[in-house]
Amino acid sequence: MCSSDLDSNFPMQYSHGWHHPPGSNMTGWVKTAENTPIVYIQHGHGPTAWENPAFRKLMTNAIQWVHSPEAKAWAKKNPSRIFT
Repeated sequence: MCSSDLDSNFPMQYSHGWHHPPGSNMTGWVKTAENTPIVYIQHGHGPTAWENPAFRKLMTNAIQWVHSPEAKAWAKKNPSRIFT
């Protein structure tokens, strides 16, 4: 998706000359905080998202994954230092 396609998702800002900056189209990812696995899901706030069974499944899968031994082992092998 190009930046101009994204601009149309923000009609009020776009009408005032704002343009969405180029960048990644990822809306979810995993990372670590020290030895802890983290899942970040950017979309899905409000009742409409939570009414969607696919979104609830996505959230359930994310929660189950971060709690799994596999995720904990992955995080331990790939720590990101956040505390000094």
